[in-house]
Amino acid sequence: MICQKFLFKKSVFFKFLFLTILFFSNTFSKSFSQGKKIVLKEVEVEEKAIPVINILNKNYSFKERDKFIKLLLSNKFWKNNFFIKINLSSFDNKSLYEFDLKGETIVKINSKILSKKHKYKTYRKIKNLIPKIKNIRVYYYKKTDTLNRFIVEIKTKKDERMD
Repeated sequence: MICQKFLFKKSVFFKFLFLTILFFSNTFSKSFSQGKKIVLKEVEVEEKAIPVINILNKNYSFKERDKFIKLLLSNKFWKNNFFIKINLSSFDNKSLYEFDLKGETIVKINSKILSKKHKYKTYRKIKNLIPKIKNIRVYYYKKTDTLNRFIVEIKTKKDERMD
């Protein structure tokens, strides 16, 4: 009987000791694992992650870039009745702008002009292209009074090969 009381006390003691060690080790590990303090100079501006588009030699932040690429490549941009409204915000002062891309448009991907039968008509091809895009530039091409077109130039990252 005395032996059973001793074993009971011994098991309670070890349970208590185990829980105490677990508690203190957890507390100490959390207090020492905070790492370095964040220096505010190292924090990047949130807007740098927003895609940028260059329209008529001015940079704008362009949150809906992926949607624009899908609309541009899935529609008939070579027709005169082509139209897309682009909502933009200025990269410098956060003013809101709209830009109308209308009329016959030339689309270039890595300096190659897309034809009517281009390979980026499918959702899968467009989806594969979007993460590879480095920058987008829209400019106006005026050769004669009758030949006025917008050119949308898409550059992709050089280290990734285009299919």
